[in-house]
Amino acid sequence: MTIHIKLYGTLGKHVDGYQSETGMTCPFEKNETLTNLVQRIGIPLDKIGIITINGDMAKAYTKVPDQCQIKIFQPIFGG
Repeated sequence: MTIHIKLYGTLGKHVDGYQSETGMTCPFEKNETLTNLVQRIGIPLDKIGIITINGDMAKAYTKVPDQCQIKIFQPIFGG
């Protein structure tokens, strides 16, 4: 089972070999949650702002469906 992941902001620097233009394809375990997936690919949880699955907002405990597109955004800062 595989998924496509796209990282935004500076999140790509946490994943070796990540290509910001194309994203990455990643295998995952059945019943794996977004939290488990994010930790497994090496992104610290405190660096995550928003995660979407196929364009819909997702919670950390959401189980990852097969053949989906996941977009992970860092928190937005400003002043």
